[in-house]
Amino acid sequence: MLVKIKELDHLRYEVTADEEIWQYFEYRYPGKERNWKTGRFYDTTIVDHFAGWNEGDGIKYSVHKGWGIYLYSVFKDMMDEESVQYLYNDLVSTLDKNLNPDYFINTQFEDLQQLLSYKRGILQIYTSYGKTEVLARLTQHLISIGKTVLIVAGGKKAKDEIWLRINNKAPEITLPDYWNSDSNINIIAPNGFVQSNEFDENDDFFKRVDVLLADEVEMTVSESMWSIFACLKNCEYWYGVGATAEERTGKRIDIRYQIQNVLSKRTQWVVDIFGMATVFRKPQNYKININLLENKGLREIDFEAVGDSDAFYSEMTTCILSNEEYLNSIDYILRNSKSLYIPINNLNFINLICDRYSDKYKIATITGEGYWHSVEGWINLELLKELSSENQIQLLLSTVSGFRATDFRGINNILLTLGVKASSVLQYIGRVARQDAFNIWYITAGGNWKIPIYTKTNQIQLDMIYEYYKDCLIEHNSFEVQW
Repeated sequence: MLVKIKELDHLRYEVTADEEIWQYFEYRYPGKERNWKTGRFYDTTIVDHFAGWNEGDGIKYSVHKGWGIYLYSVFKDMMDEESVQYLYNDLVSTLDKNLNPDYFINTQFEDLQQLLSYKRGILQIYTSYGKTEVLARLTQHLISIGKTVLIVAGGKKAKDEIWLRINNKAPEITLPDYWNSDSNINIIAPNGFVQSNEFDENDDFFKRVDVLLADEVEMTVSESMWSIFACLKNCEYWYGVGATAEERTGKRIDIRYQIQNVLSKRTQWVVDIFGMATVFRKPQNYKININLLENKGLREIDFEAVGDSDAFYSEMTTCILSNEEYLNSIDYILRNSKSLYIPINNLNFINLICDRYSDKYKIATITGEGYWHSVEGWINLELLKELSSENQIQLLLSTVSGFRATDFRGINNILLTLGVKASSVLQYIGRVARQDAFNIWYITAGGNWKIPIYTKTNQIQLDMIYEYYKDCLIEHNSFEVQW
């Protein structure tokens, strides 16, 4: 039978087809399962597929609209004429018309033209590309042609940065300081917004939204964001902008002909709403030094003392990061580099480092409480950037709230610890990738010695870096700590 496609609701298609094409709707990605006897997690393969149900002569599938390009590319020759025309009209956009090239530099104009030629897509670019600037200029274009825009950001700091950039570049746009139901634009951090008193699923603004723009798209497909998606019943255009798209590898999400590029649940959510990475640019002109700092003293850590508790990961992390040899290794890096950035979502570690080294180095921190400098005290983001560019910061520590929509041009060294998601790893590397050359540091136990969790994490990070920065010059250096 022919494949038939029609709208199920504003987020999904209803696809009617034979059971034979079920294989096209099935994909696999790595996952974790827990061994309840040991309490440990082990790697497994999750098989997922679009929801389907029997009805009449064929099987009906519920397929999110982000998969529209896949459906069109794979099943076009099997569709009836009405479905082909419907799907084409639901995919192709004319928003690229009248885009002002004077707003953009280098390839930004061409990239946006390509993105806006579809009604859904991802602008997947590297950090330092000028992502926030492009987002501001794109918003200016959309407002100028009469569109109502909702911008979502990964967190409050990113939201504030977007607000400032749009206000600077397009002062003719009246930006509300807070949620304004009568405005033609709102900017929110969805995780906090959905929990606030401002969120009303029947708000008139949701009914008027024409375009959804998601900054750091991989961070805005949370459970809270789905509550927002459900409200946008008349939204026609859905665009994501981010430095990464595929959660595990940072590779391009290209689902035109097959769906095996979906390697995580979060990536599936991104595709569900925004589709594939219509534009994909990797960094090319960097010189990157990957420095392995070998400290054999780390071999003496008593990992057996951690045990098999439910808090195994947290306790193991604390055991490693608070070790005297590990802390001395950080001191070694600081003594041999002008400045160092350590992104880590561990306030205890940040406090430990500040207590230990605040009298020796100029330290700055970014946490949920704000921005702090060991000399200036509590400061704002603009002063933090200024201190960084003037080399007044030797050690910068930040939690997950710190590496969104910010850059520190005076810091070109980063120490990687734990974390394997591309949306985090590649993002915080991007904070120091503002110069032509930068250094990535790892602290190891040397040789083939492995530290539980930590060593495996480092290898996953390195594989991701080699893939993402493969068009750049990468050099390797090894140092041995000696006291």
